[in-house]
Amino acid sequence: DYILKEVAKLFRGLIQLECIFARYDRDEFVILFKDTSIEQAFEFAEKIKTSVEEYSFNYKRTKLKATLSIRVSGINFSVNTYNDLLNYADISSKK
Repeated sequence: DYILKEVAKLFRGLIQLECIFARYDRDEFVILFKDTSIEQAFEFAEKIKTSVEEYSFNYKRTKLKATLSIRVSGINFSVNTYNDLLNYADISSKK
């Protein structure tokens, strides 16, 4: 849980676009961007990945490293709820 909290802090420090950032599951985060190109989303994902993998986490005097996997999904239509959006993103990222 310590590393997840620290990763969340890193994310918050990197986010410059208007977005919604939330913990989605035990070890998953979701960042929803509005009016953002897929290219911008990929750039941001790469920035997050690099930042996390280069960061040295200090937990109980032990230095830890972390890696992460990122999925990027884009939609160009309207959805009614966040749940619909998350379901669509989940389905489209598995194609």
